[in-house]
This record gives sequence, structure tokens and C-alpha cells, in this order.
Amino acid sequence: MAAIAEERFCGVCGKAQEEGERRCSNCDAAFEDDVEPEAAAPVEPPAPAPSPPPIPRSKGWSYRINDRVSIRFLPLLAGIAVGVSSAIDWVRGANAFDIPVRFLWDMNAQTGFRLGIPVLIVGIAVAVLSFFTAAEPLRRIAGLVALVIAVLFLEQFVRGIDRNGGSIVDGLDAVRAGAWVCLAGGFAGLTTR
Repeated sequence: MAAIAEERFCGVCGKAQEEGERRCSNCDAAFEDDVEPEAAAPVEPPAPAPSPPPIPRSKGWSYRINDRVSIRFLPLLAGIAVGVSSAIDWVRGANAFDIPVRFLWDMNAQTGFRLGIPVLIVGIAVAVLSFFTAAEPLRRIAGLVALVIAVLFLEQFVRGIDRNGGSIVDGLDAVRAGAWVCLAGGFAGLTTR
């Protein structure tokens, strides 16, 4: 039986060795007698590109900046509405800065601290607190205060009209946009997340 000649390979590039060659004709590496082709190292796929930072979560009408701060648009708009309502007419020819705070419990009040200042402060509080996640209970309390101010005003005004011979419809007809905007803004500040 004839011996089968064993083929030899270049240890660097893996090319088969011709009989009698001492150097590889492909890469010029020196042949060794016992060199067999090495198993090619498995080619690892390139590492995946790093993922982009996560997009801030938004829930409904909000935009989360971080864990503590997020812009919640409905409560923000509610606060702005309450603040602006202080400058809008609450009754014909009078805005909240023309109405005394004591009017909320004494319909005969004519002088004293004006209602526009607390309404404006509560509106600013609702708007500012709408940015802070942890301040949601405080924002809801400020919204409740705005709602109570508007309800007490409407109740006193309609009672005054009714007491002077008018009807509830006459009283509600005389109320202008400022009181309704404060009522709606307070409700939104109280109930929105």
C-alpha cells in the first residue's frame, strides 16, 4: 500500500504547502514541519451600537423631564386660566380686583382686601405646582381653593340678585366670564393628574 502524503498548510495564511517549499508563496512565512491549518477564529459580530437615551415618558398631556419635574399641560393651563380670570370681568364692569374678599360671605361688603389678589396667587400656585410631580396634592388643594372662591362668589351674587327681586337666571346672566373661567380653572386644577 502506498502511503498517502499528508498535506501541510501555512501556519499564517492557511495555504497548502507545495512539496519541497520552505516558505509560503502567499504570505512568505516559513513552513514548519508539523504545522496544520488552525481553525479560523470565529469572527465575532461587531458590538451593537449603544442605544440612544430613553425618550422621556409622556402620559397624556404631559412631558416628563426627570423623576421630579414634568410639564403637565392641563394643570398648567388651569393655573393660567385662574390667574387670568382675576383680570376678566366677573360681573358687568367689575373684575376680581374690584370685588372685596369679604363679599364671599357678606354680600353687603363694599370695602376691604380685593378678591383679585388671592385669585391671582392661587392661579400662579396651580401653574407653578403643575411642574412638580411630588407637589400634586398641593396643586389639587390650590385648585380646590380656586373652585371654592368661584362657587362662593356665584352663590353670594345669585343670592343677592334673588334677594333684590331678581331670579336665579337674572343672577347667572349678570355673571361674566371671569367667574366662570375661575370655576373651570379651579375644577381642572383639582381634577387633572
